[in-house]
Amino acid sequence: IKRPVDERGLYGHDVFAGKSAAQEVLALNAFMECQEADLSFPFVCVFDFLGERFTTSTQLPISCSSLVYGSADGGRTVRGVEGLRREERRALEACGEKLHLRAHSVGGATVSFGADVEAHRAARDGRFYLIDLARTFPPTAPILRSYACFVDPPAGADGERGGDRGDGERGG
Repeated sequence: IKRPVDERGLYGHDVFAGKSAAQEVLALNAFMECQEADLSFPFVCVFDFLGERFTTSTQLPISCSSLVYGSADGGRTVRGVEGLRREERRALEACGEKLHLRAHSVGGATVSFGADVEAHRAARDGRFYLIDLARTFPPTAPILRSYACFVDPPAGADGERGGDRGDGERGG
């Protein structure tokens, strides 16, 4: 069990670090809904107790040496889909497509998600685990607004276009 804190000042406050922990669960659920049999995930639980946020997850049979995709060092080194087995690559690409995330290049490696999403190939059980999913999606939905405004053209010199003719009827 750990309490998300903003040790490095990345979030601006511990409250926002706690929100990032909740994003981990949201992204985990989205990946699980992709229903790709070749992907495995940890059990993650986020809970609030006495005004504090905590997270807990299952211990996985992975280590630094099992990393085959993503970055575990803040993006200094990034491993992309190029080094994956065919079924692992297909599963990640299928998830990216289902989640409407486009593959892109980071540090010369092709990734379908944020570079800090990690995939590990566990030697002990042979599974392909995805972890650190919190920054898969933006923390808030972008607000896109479009406005359409329809205006009658002003009355011209001939008085026949647009405007009110005085009898309650529209001209034109």
